[in-house]
Amino acid sequence: MRLALIAGELSSDSEYNSFRTNMATWLRSGARSAWVESDGGMIRVYMRKAHHMVDGEMAKTLDIANITVDPPGTGLGMRVINYIHLENPTNTTFVESILNERLAARLAKEGFRSIGNANMVKVK
Repeated sequence: MRLALIAGELSSDSEYNSFRTNMATWLRSGARSAWVESDGGMIRVYMRKAHHMVDGEMAKTLDIANITVDPPGTGLGMRVINYIHLENPTNTTFVESILNERLAARLAKEGFRSIGNANMVKVK
């Protein structure tokens, strides 16, 4: 059983690292939006470079429109969201249309705040 857990951890680390590489490539590209994935497809995030009203001012944002992590419930999704925010060149991360109450609660614990319509934002 422990060997299976270790193999799963190594797999998720490899997927996480490939996602980081692919995200960096997309951020350097001129593309406004894209599905950014890990090489094995364990992590899939639809992101866009956008603008939103934040605290009464128009702000450049990096939007997370959709995130899928397989398997769910392992903490990998939040690890990915925190990494996206850390590497965000615009300093404002916008998570849109949050339908999962557990995710919304976790985002709030991580410093994201609600700005209405099931959207949350975090500013560096």
